[in-house]
Amino acid sequence: MIPWQLDKMHFPNAMPPLESEFWTRFMHGMHEGMVHYEMPVQAAAKVFNYWVYLGIFPSVPLEKMQEQGMHSDKLVMATVHGLQERWDTEWLPEIKEYIDRWEAFDLPQASTAELLAHFEQVWEESSRLWAIHFETVIGVYISLALFDDLHHDLFAEDGAFDSHRLLEGHDNTSLQLGRALWELSRKAAA
Repeated sequence: MIPWQLDKMHFPNAMPPLESEFWTRFMHGMHEGMVHYEMPVQAAAKVFNYWVYLGIFPSVPLEKMQEQGMHSDKLVMATVHGLQERWDTEWLPEIKEYIDRWEAFDLPQASTAELLAHFEQVWEESSRLWAIHFETVIGVYISLALFDDLHHDLFAEDGAFDSHRLLEGHDNTSLQLGRALWELSRKAAA
């Protein structure tokens, strides 16, 4: 039996069906990331009465959890050591394929049937994007944790967030997208 918990941190409010379906796809991406790294736990999301519930549960017998966890750690570390290469040669090209295909679709000229078919295709492909997200982000978070550990070992007297301050000020795609969204929000507000 899965120990379902109301996920009030990520989803503090009840939500309409389409939005909740979107977030269950997001959580399925987490599940796919866990499967990819052969983790000893799995994730699942369910919607009950417009509320999103999250279940994290063992994927192996309890006596095998530690062994499976060590195996999973090796897989994650292999990704950590090749993160940039996998991003450049595997994940980013696949993401760009989806975006290019979506941008090539002529939304204004599409019939209702064509829009519905396009929506279904995008909806299905979004599941793969969430899997890529979690395959990537698990490696990124481990990289950040390792960087933080190294910084603490070298500079134990520094504060809890000083390692992160070393990374400030470096422009990246996430910051660029954030600025573009802010600019768009100002145009929409005007």
